[in-house]
Amino acid sequence: MGKVGNALAPRQRSTSSVRRGDGHLLLIQGEGARIFCMRIHNLTTKLTTRRELRKAATPQEIILWSRLRRKDLGCKFRRQHSIGRYIVDFYCPTYKLIVELDGNQHNEEDRKEYDAERTRYFKDLGLTVVRFWNGEVNKNLEGVMIKIKEYLR
Repeated sequence: MGKVGNALAPRQRSTSSVRRGDGHLLLIQGEGARIFCMRIHNLTTKLTTRRELRKAATPQEIILWSRLRRKDLGCKFRRQHSIGRYIVDFYCPTYKLIVELDGNQHNEEDRKEYDAERTRYFKDLGLTVVRFWNGEVNKNLEGVMIKIKEYLR
């Protein structure tokens, strides 16, 4: 199977496959028995955007990252991690857990629809999404950490 850009070239299979996400590759059934494999994590096309988001982190992202990066929870988290066409605030590959921090802009109707679409995409890949408001990080960081720990069991 040859590599083409960020995607792997199609390969002939004798059995059919269904669309599924395995964490690093997305298998998509093509025409006939052709299967397409695409890399979906940390695409190079998103590298500049991920760097900019890390540099422009909100105070709440900085506070939460200071706790997640120490591996106090017993697992590794990544920040501003891309999955497909989306970039998530924090991602734990071991538990397939996405942690998102939401500000007031997430209360707007069009933003709610966009967030719901993102969440459906991640759930289709077998990932779990947990969301917190920025205010929760400011007022109850320990409660946020306890909630995250519950998802890591």
